[in-house]
Amino acid sequence: MTSVGAFTFVLHSHLPYARQAGMWPHGEEWLHEAIAETYLPLLDALYDLEAEGVDYRLTIGITPILAEQLADPLIIEHFVHYAAERAAWAAADVSRFEQLGNEPLRDVARYYHHWYARNLTSFQDRYGRDLLGAFRRLQDNGHIEIATSAATHGYLPLLARDSSIYGQVRTGVEAYRRRFGRDPK
Repeated sequence: MTSVGAFTFVLHSHLPYARQAGMWPHGEEWLHEAIAETYLPLLDALYDLEAEGVDYRLTIGITPILAEQLADPLIIEHFVHYAAERAAWAAADVSRFEQLGNEPLRDVARYYHHWYARNLTSFQDRYGRDLLGAFRRLQDNGHIEIATSAATHGYLPLLARDSSIYGQVRTGVEAYRRRFGRDPK
């Protein structure tokens, strides 16, 4: 049978530099939310598929700025605090709604308590606080291809000088090599 076509599943991820940029709504918590609500659930799903023997392929773009933040020890510590704090808040809400006799809100709070606790467990135990390493292992196992971008995810045609463009690309490639142990494709 000849193939009719192909489907390419590409996820692109980028967040501006948010390290120590304050808190909600546009500070470092923005990155913590992305870790909790996007990267950890995605990694859990991909590793679960791998464990089930599913042969899958997808491409995920991780910009150099995002990669550097995901590997930053301070951001990692802040994320652990963020997830633990939210799990504790949700646990307190479970008790409060239980006392009020509000079962629907108690159930929602219970869901979020378990959800944040599971995220924290995945982050610390399953991935050893190393999301980039987790993505890299999936790439090394042939399940994903990690794409990159220019260093600051800038729109290159708007840069005034060719030297700026070359510097952006060179820095992006160097960051990829450092984080993923190979040249980007």
